[in-house]
Amino acid sequence: ITHTNEVLLSYLAFDTMLQLLDFGRYGQLDMIIHHIAFITVSISCHHYMVFLFMFTVLSQGEWSTIFLDLRWLCKESGKNSDIYSYLFAVSFFVVRIILIGYGLALMLLEYPALEAESTIPVPYFRLFTAALVAIWFLNLYWFRLIVRMALRKSKKKESGRAEASKKD
Repeated sequence: ITHTNEVLLSYLAFDTMLQLLDFGRYGQLDMIIHHIAFITVSISCHHYMVFLFMFTVLSQGEWSTIFLDLRWLCKESGKNSDIYSYLFAVSFFVVRIILIGYGLALMLLEYPALEAESTIPVPYFRLFTAALVAIWFLNLYWFRLIVRMALRKSKKKESGRAEASKKD
């Protein structure tokens, strides 16, 4: 967990700084909240050695970020980013909605036992659990935005095709 945590925290700290420096264009409040919550959860998992399973699951959620960053890079360089948009949406759904949701469900099923055996104070344990649930709900909100964006783009392509066929 130590090396994974160091890499993840380095990325999150760097990305949070970028978001704060270019707030509005690059950074949005929801992304900053996500990063701060994830940094807090990550440090807590490592320091207290609790929720190691959920730390692993949450870390896997960051795989979708690779495609998001490639999508951004293509857009910034004027290249077609459609394939990365598709890969981002699919990977986001699989790792951030399905995998993290599954991990949360397993954790919540065992919640009474986990809380009873916890080495950290109960209020902090509950706050930590609430942060994990909040991160998942934020991912649901983002996925809704991803789907809406994809539907809009699809409608634009369809109307473009319809216009082209009218000209023929």
